[in-house]
Amino acid sequence: MNSWKRMSKDMVRIFFTQNQHIAIVTGKRRSRCAEIELVEVTQTPRIPVLAIQCQCNHISEHAGYSGYENYCLVKPVFAGSLRPYISLLHREGTEVVKVEALPAAVLAKTAPPGVLASATGFSQNYSLDEAFNDALQKLGLAPSPDSKQEASVVDVVSMGAVYGGFSGYSRMFVRVEQSSILGRHKKQIAKATPVQKTNSRRNRAV
Repeated sequence: MNSWKRMSKDMVRIFFTQNQHIAIVTGKRRSRCAEIELVEVTQTPRIPVLAIQCQCNHISEHAGYSGYENYCLVKPVFAGSLRPYISLLHREGTEVVKVEALPAAVLAKTAPPGVLASATGFSQNYSLDEAFNDALQKLGLAPSPDSKQEASVVDVVSMGAVYGGFSGYSRMFVRVEQSSILGRHKKQIAKATPVQKTNSRRNRAV
């Protein structure tokens, strides 16, 4: 990784919600510099590492740039269980950031029979495909599911957009549920089987 690509950093906060870490980084970049990106350097250590950098191809592209402008980057990073700390590499050095856990919504009812798992996918670009693929990745079904895994169906149970919360967090979401095909088949058979009712009233002899 090229250290000259790294951007300066004014503020960084990392939140955790619905099995997803979301990083917010603000700072200054060179004018006319290429897009800013957050790169996952490694996930293996106890403290995973991110880097905030530009997408310029060569250091010579920075030579003619004059002046700086502010940037604000919001990006989902590590999915899965909560990581207490995440390290960020930037132009000034390294900072270990404590992850802030957001309160999770309490479900009013338990999952229906046959539901194996559920997940929520997000898209900062308000793309349905992007949000759906994000949810599939959290279920372990993308880019390709395990061939030994039981066949299942993924239903979109709700979709919408999140606004506010903190600056730059507005995005589209898709909530999906993964259910077993075998479990669905049993449920359909149970619905199709008529229930025989017996008359409990005894016939009286006249």
